[in-house]
Amino acid sequence: MPVFCYTELMNAEKINTNESEGDRENPWEILNPEKDALFHAAEASEIQISFGNRIKKLNEAETKMTKKEFDRWEDEYAEEFAIAKDKTNETNPTYAKFCDVMSKTIAYPGGGREKDLHNTIEAQAGNYYFDRKNALAQAINESDKSDEEKAAELAQIDDFVSAVYEHIDYKYMGREEQLEYGPERYDAERTKVHNKAIKCLNAINNLAKDYGTRPFTPRNFNPSDAVSRFSQTQSEALLFRYDRDIVEEYYAIAFADKAQRAKARLERNLRYGVV
Repeated sequence: MPVFCYTELMNAEKINTNESEGDRENPWEILNPEKDALFHAAEASEIQISFGNRIKKLNEAETKMTKKEFDRWEDEYAEEFAIAKDKTNETNPTYAKFCDVMSKTIAYPGGGREKDLHNTIEAQAGNYYFDRKNALAQAINESDKSDEEKAAELAQIDDFVSAVYEHIDYKYMGREEQLEYGPERYDAERTKVHNKAIKCLNAINNLAKDYGTRPFTPRNFNPSDAVSRFSQTQSEALLFRYDRDIVEEYYAIAFADKAQRAKARLERNLRYGVV
């Protein structure tokens, strides 16, 4: 990964020898928050690409990445992404400006890149969904909260699973069922439940952080209903699409059996002309 050369920055600055040491401009502060955010956003993207290349090599060797190695990749990516996000927020940006900067974290822009998205750090975290769910559930159950509070927090995990299953059903819905909904309603309902899944995933990520267990994914995601689709900027639309597709790849791994059964059912029905 590229390493920022602060030496060049130091050498580029002329130091006025007539000024006292305390009056001199601190060259370490020359990078403003926005430039710093862009630097760390690019770092996050580079980590993502390097991780994808690593996964491809392991697949070619028919070897799986160890959990220990994955955790290291995930921690490094999460740190760079968090710094980019925090530095962006320091500028008190509009949401559009926030998306302008954070879109630079995108490693695989554009459509039709499901294989690349499948090999992102966020998507591959789906391999550890049940481990992380169990860790969070245990932490909740062992807390000193009331039974009602525990039940409400455990229900957030169930809400995520329900939203995911509902979206999978929409994704692999047959043509006749789609026609019953109507194209516009079908698209709207599918998008609505997908955004629900994203929000539920963000909620249990935050819950895991509160309890000190590892979050389900290294970052939270942006639902597309944060901004009306009729007024989204190019960066907003790009970020929403990217996050939507990565979350879809995440739960295709986390809930592989459910997704594969739904897909097989649709393919079988298409083969026999049922849909």
